[in-house]
Amino acid sequence: MTREGLALAIHWNWIITFAGIVNVVAQLPQTRKLVITRSSEGLALPMFCIYLFTQVAFSVNGYLLRDMIQFTTLGLSAIVSVINISLILKYRP
Repeated sequence: MTREGLALAIHWNWIITFAGIVNVVAQLPQTRKLVITRSSEGLALPMFCIYLFTQVAFSVNGYLLRDMIQFTTLGLSAIVSVINISLILKYRP
């Protein structure tokens, strides 16, 4: 079986779309907590910056490879990361 055949057999497009959506949604509780508590205590800004770099890199990769799922979901994740970084900086002690 080829890689393409395996991808079709296991419905890879659905799996990767779901994973991409989970990647975006998984960050939203942190965003919510930052907005509600107005505190960035215990959050490591460098980690969020590294995460943002990775998301942007994979989003650009998706764009260059014409992979709209990767481009869109990682792009959305990067937007949420920018929001989180902005809130961390705003509420920094």
